[in-house]
Amino acid sequence: MTPHPQSEEPLRPLPPWWGRVVRYGIVVVTAIFYATVSLHFEYTPDASYISFRVATNLVDGEGLVFNRGEMSAGTSGPLWSLILAGGVWGGLDAPLVAKTFDLVFACLSLFGVYFLAFLILRDKVAAFFAALLFSVDAWVLRAGASGLGFSLALFLVVVSLWYGFRRDYGVASFVCGFLILSAPLEGMLLWGVLMIDAIGVWRREGVVPARVFRSVALVLVSVGPWVVYALQASASPFEGLPVESFTGTPFAGPAGEGSGLALLWYAASGGILIVLLIAGHVQAVRRSDWRLLAPSSFPLVWAFAAVAINVAFNPGGVLRSWVLVSPVLVIYGLLGLYYLSLFWIGIGQRSTVALLVVVVGILLANQIVYRAKVLPDMNRTTLEMEQQVRPMAHWLRSRIDRTKPLIAPYGGMIGWITRADVRTPALLWNGNDSDARGSVHAASSSSRFAAVIDRSVSPTRLSSVALVPLRTWGSLGGEGVSYTAYVDPAVRDSLAVFGLEHNPN
Repeated sequence: MTPHPQSEEPLRPLPPWWGRVVRYGIVVVTAIFYATVSLHFEYTPDASYISFRVATNLVDGEGLVFNRGEMSAGTSGPLWSLILAGGVWGGLDAPLVAKTFDLVFACLSLFGVYFLAFLILRDKVAAFFAALLFSVDAWVLRAGASGLGFSLALFLVVVSLWYGFRRDYGVASFVCGFLILSAPLEGMLLWGVLMIDAIGVWRREGVVPARVFRSVALVLVSVGPWVVYALQASASPFEGLPVESFTGTPFAGPAGEGSGLALLWYAASGGILIVLLIAGHVQAVRRSDWRLLAPSSFPLVWAFAAVAINVAFNPGGVLRSWVLVSPVLVIYGLLGLYYLSLFWIGIGQRSTVALLVVVVGILLANQIVYRAKVLPDMNRTTLEMEQQVRPMAHWLRSRIDRTKPLIAPYGGMIGWITRADVRTPALLWNGNDSDARGSVHAASSSSRFAAVIDRSVSPTRLSSVALVPLRTWGSLGGEGVSYTAYVDPAVRDSLAVFGLEHNPN
């Protein structure tokens, strides 16, 4: 029978010189991670501006709302919005606060992954490599300073798993409550899986009712104030922006793509770890008692459930789940490698060589994904947001009637700068030309609006919807999409709202 992964016995003998590598290496890894993320500090996807606006509205006394009168937790839950609101209340710039805290929590998560890996693997070498592989994950690097708050949720995931693995389920429940306020779906799933694991332990100890009540009480201490506030505001406790009011993907931004292609990129970065995880655990079950894996299986159950549910029901949230489960993927992928080494080549020098080969392969795979996919997307998004969306939003701010809503895709930055309500019919964002025209026609005929903003390769595709193009912000470098502001003909004719002559260029 294989050693239990929580035993005090290390997975492999530790050479004396490895102590120095681990001691100084984790600091070097953190420094490289910090420097890499800082290089694209200017990358701020459109959805980040939703949280900026929610935080600003909260400080202004309007509550946790994006549009006036519409309850919203922001893109990353109410906890992130509250943190940003604290910075805004102190006179700081919301984007700077968000991105700085994101980077800090990302670095804390890296240290957390090291300690969690050592707790599970009982091997300083493997724990060091787990932290290293986590630090080069292409999607974690993308999230590190985006301003979305994924790093806060990631840190809370690592802390919850650490306490859960130590069977301190009360503290784990308390931390899970804050995770629920940062990533509701993943947080509730993790707490549910923790409770299932805890009840199995408590039944053997005969303390099920008391411990369950204690855990429920502790999670409510974290979540309760938000639930009370949301109920008083007559809204769902975890409601985001209404789908037909605003829609967008957290990371894709203007450079979005289908979920199928995105999954291929995720598989390219994490495929080696997934294969090792599955093959190693299957081999362990075949060659020994499957119950050996039970005490350490709850993080795996949570990770697969979180990604699977998002793939099935919320493709736009897959990347968030992928980032949040990355510590589990790294740690249990290395545990799978240990099982394969144990049954095939033995634990010793050859297993250390196998570990190094795997680490190099994963490093190369993530560098390829980062250079070929992640970095170009971030650069393209940053360019489009700064050279098209921002100038357009500032132009609109001084000209539109802000008592009327804007109809626009990717309305985070537009809403944050203009301070106008933003409506986005879903088909305007992800539909074809015919769907977009029909959706805008229905939206514009049902309510008065200040302007309609269209993002398309065709600057005039909405002209057939009884709208007049007022100004176009052309595509960059002669390629890509343009942004066009349309108005009702009556508004164009009077020019009272815009205060300038018609100029479609």
